[in-house]
Amino acid sequence: MDQDLIFFIAIGVGSFSVAWIALSLVTGGGAASSGQMNKRIGRIADRANGIEQQSGGAETARAFVRDRNRGLSSIPLLGSFIPKADQLQKKFDRAGLSWTVKDGIVIWAIMAVILTGVIIYFLGLGPFLAIPSGATGSLMLLSFYIKRKTQKRVTAFVGLFPNAIELIVRSVKSGLPVTEAMAAIGTEIDEPVGSVFTEISNNIQIGMELPDALWSASAKLDIQEFKFFAISLSIQQETGGNISEILQNLSSMIRRREQVKLKIKAMSSEAKASAMIIGSLPFIMSLLIYLVNRDYIMVLFTDQRGWVALGIAAGMMSTGIFVITKMIRFEI
Repeated sequence: MDQDLIFFIAIGVGSFSVAWIALSLVTGGGAASSGQMNKRIGRIADRANGIEQQSGGAETARAFVRDRNRGLSSIPLLGSFIPKADQLQKKFDRAGLSWTVKDGIVIWAIMAVILTGVIIYFLGLGPFLAIPSGATGSLMLLSFYIKRKTQKRVTAFVGLFPNAIELIVRSVKSGLPVTEAMAAIGTEIDEPVGSVFTEISNNIQIGMELPDALWSASAKLDIQEFKFFAISLSIQQETGGNISEILQNLSSMIRRREQVKLKIKAMSSEAKASAMIIGSLPFIMSLLIYLVNRDYIMVLFTDQRGWVALGIAAGMMSTGIFVITKMIRFEI
């Protein structure tokens, strides 16, 4: 067999493997960073296990994801081909996107076609290298977009959530039921908190129990503070107690956590700036060389040895960026 053909096949297989690993990380990544907190929440939730069994809250949360993924059955083998499709759907919901898994696949395919065309037109690469590169690159861009949307939504939610809790506390102290207070949050508190509590209020109005509505929203949000809120109200619904005091303590705890996060962000800002500068230097230098002497750097894209060098460099850069990101990321 021709050596060039073998080389292109190897490049294609390697690129497909990278894309598959990247997709697995997109759908399953991020769980380890909050694993300890989720375990603690799980232990607290176990104490309320009897409550969940009576109310069906846990099953409601699981059923929500199953219902959203039913559309996968219309595409043969798609449900088994996509790794952790339910996790991918959860990421869409957590980012505030109304996409289904099928929508995400269609968007990824369109981006891959566009990026592949750009690579072929501007870099002059052949389809054997351009197609897997476009597929992998579009997947990384889509993953970055979803993560940014999720971070912005979670940050906005956690920032406004104490205000919503305090509104419930004031409403309860004035004699209003919790469900009425939640309906008021939908109109008084800005997005994304308002829409979440509006959905909870609507679910309660159509006959869903309060714990069920809370756990359904918790499955979509996957925010630790809201899980504590759902557990607190679920336990209080069964055992009684001073709900205003419980929620007031929860609001104070969330505010203290946010203060600590801001302090850590200020302390780690220098390290983050250094990481951004170090990570961007190779790309900046490549662009400068391209502008000054295009033929000099294009050898990397036209010669097979250059492709190998680029692959090794990409692997080393990815490893370095991953390590630096882990070093400057702190979990509270």
